[in-house]
Amino acid sequence: MGVALLTTLPDDALRHIPGLFTLIIAAYKLGSDTLAALAYRPRRWHGWLAGWGSGFGSALANAGAPPITAYLLLQRTAPITFVATTIVFFLVVNLLKLPIFVATDVIDGPRLARTLWALPLIPVGVWLGKELLRRIDQKKFEWLMLALLVWAGVSLLVG
Repeated sequence: MGVALLTTLPDDALRHIPGLFTLIIAAYKLGSDTLAALAYRPRRWHGWLAGWGSGFGSALANAGAPPITAYLLLQRTAPITFVATTIVFFLVVNLLKLPIFVATDVIDGPRLARTLWALPLIPVGVWLGKELLRRIDQKKFEWLMLALLVWAGVSLLVG
């Protein structure tokens, strides 16, 4: 569905739809933390919706992070679990997108080869990420993720 819409929706819609969704979820997260009436109650379908929204947003505009980020924030996921879940989720999503991107020439051999220089940086990034996650407490992590979520939503709307 994402690939089909990518070729038919105007560019503005491709940014505005996920941006608006992101800001609505961020506002709900803020409200649910402060107002008892808005307290989040997890439902099984929330995970399915977040997964679908993230995969769809990723295929549409490489903007799949906001739905899964919002979902994991609402679940009060520990930082290390949050990051690990996000990594595995997007590994699967990007592997699923790869054949379509190759078939449509979005990715080709030369483009892929130009990114190989980054491979040696992966272990350094993993180590730095683990160190940061070990040192940050849950509340600060949630506020950081929420701030990044709002920034992403605003960027998608005005960018």
